[in-house]
Amino acid sequence: AVIVLICVVYYVINILRIAITKKISPALLFKKAWPTLLIALTTASSAAAFSTNVRDANKKFGIDKKLVDFGIPLGQVLFMPGFMALLFGMEAGFAESCGIQITLPWIIISLITNLLLSFAIPPVSGGAMMGFTIAFAQLGIPMEVMGVALAINTITDFPATACNVSGWQLTMIDVADSLDMLDKETLRKK
Repeated sequence: AVIVLICVVYYVINILRIAITKKISPALLFKKAWPTLLIALTTASSAAAFSTNVRDANKKFGIDKKLVDFGIPLGQVLFMPGFMALLFGMEAGFAESCGIQITLPWIIISLITNLLLSFAIPPVSGGAMMGFTIAFAQLGIPMEVMGVALAINTITDFPATACNVSGWQLTMIDVADSLDMLDKETLRKK
């Protein structure tokens, strides 16, 4: 529940941040992002959402096609806040249940490890298992919890993938605007 909550809070903050800075209704922004979000949420696959993500980033959000063709593939491989939330939620939950004290240094090591893993772990089936193994070893969490972690991952991978894929789509709006590659008229069009 904590992992899902982190993903939802991240997504809502992202929608509101873009809506405020780009002067667009949050409801319209969500409506435009919905197809990509829905595919990622129901399949837990960034590959399944890829074509919709590319199409909508250009046609609905007004991001220049050159940037979309470069940025969306790159973002789907490197931009993983949902995976970081998934890892942190697992680490904190298992640390608590295994009697490992969660201190400020432990949290800092966790966040640094998770950031590095979010860049290193490929967005493929089974990728999370590699991340869990590395992160758990780094934080002193016994490997005996791996079976439970994989079972929990089966459920939490859906919102984490949606957070990654659709979150990057929204972040691309800021990137495009900073590079003067955003058609704001298309972005605000209903």
